[in-house]
This record gives sequence, C-alpha cells and structure tokens, in this order.
Amino acid sequence: MTLYDKLDVIADSYIPIIFLYSIYKIIVYTIKSKSEGAIKLIQLTTLISVVYIVQSIDNKYQIWLSYTHDYSTHTAFSLAIVYFYIYSDLKSKLIITASFLCYLLLMLYQKYHTITDILTTIAILSPAMYYISYYAKKQLTRRSNGTNNP
Repeated sequence: MTLYDKLDVIADSYIPIIFLYSIYKIIVYTIKSKSEGAIKLIQLTTLISVVYIVQSIDNKYQIWLSYTHDYSTHTAFSLAIVYFYIYSDLKSKLIITASFLCYLLLMLYQKYHTITDILTTIAILSPAMYYISYYAKKQLTRRSNGTNNP
C-alpha cells in the first residue's frame, strides 16, 4: 500500500469519525436535557442541510465549475462539524479545529481540492453556518436561564 493509499484511508475515515462523535455529543446533551439535545440535533441537521443545499445549487448552476473550480463537499461537511462545536468547551473546540486544519492540509496534499476550492467553499458557507450555531447557542442560553421566548 502506497503512502497515497494510506493517507486516502485516513482522509476517508475523518468525516465519519467526527460525525459519529457529534452524534455521541448529542446523546450526551439529550441525557442532560431533552430540550438541549433537541436543539443540538436541530443545529447539526441544519448545518449539514446547508452543505447539501449549496451542493445542489452548485450542481444545477455549475457555479464553481464556471470559474474552473470545485465545490468541496469534504470541506463543507467538516466545516459544518466545526461550527457545531463553535460554542463548545475550549478543549473540544481546539481539537475539532486542529483536526479540521489537518484535514484541509491532507486534502491539499492528496490533491482532492485546490486551495481556492477550499477557501471559496468556506467563505460561502461560513456566514450561514455561523448564524445557525449562534442561534442554537442563543436558544440553549435562554433555556439555561429559564426563559423560553424565541
């Protein structure tokens, strides 16, 4: 097995691992509080939905291709997981961010995507993903403070 093949196995494993860990974290939230677990589940589902909505739009209108680039679903999905943890404890946030940056470097090394593919994907998705995560954090804060107003 070549180095490329070994790194390909690592790259192929990254998204399932961080996704399964996020599901585990949702279960932990749910055990703590059903409403917190529901908010985190909705947050993750919405973040991942953004990934595939933008992918569908790009597939239909060939936006990235018209600039001779590629929408990076790998970047988009892993970015959704990063935003899922954006308001988490510092340790989780640092681990997921560091692993994300390593994954981006691995994708570049393996030539899955160009730096432009990655950066444009991040730039387009980040505003929506930030808002989704901010809104989820706001809902969690309201619940922990005892107010349930939207």
